[in-house]
Amino acid sequence: MLLLVSLSTITVLGWLWIFQPLRAGGETQAYPTGIPWIENEADCKNSGRTWQDDVCWDSEHDPIF
Repeated sequence: MLLLVSLSTITVLGWLWIFQPLRAGGETQAYPTGIPWIENEADCKNSGRTWQDDVCWDSEHDPIF
């Protein structure tokens, strides 16, 4: 029983830590992320992303995504 309570507490605290930016007003910083399934510049630019160093970059990803 003590093990179950301990694991439950750890799980809840973990979720609270992960979603803390959402509880703090929804302000999160975006991080650039390479999109591996877009393999050419034309498709990348048509999707509204940036092509750099032969990689399609999306600059609007949330770090908890």
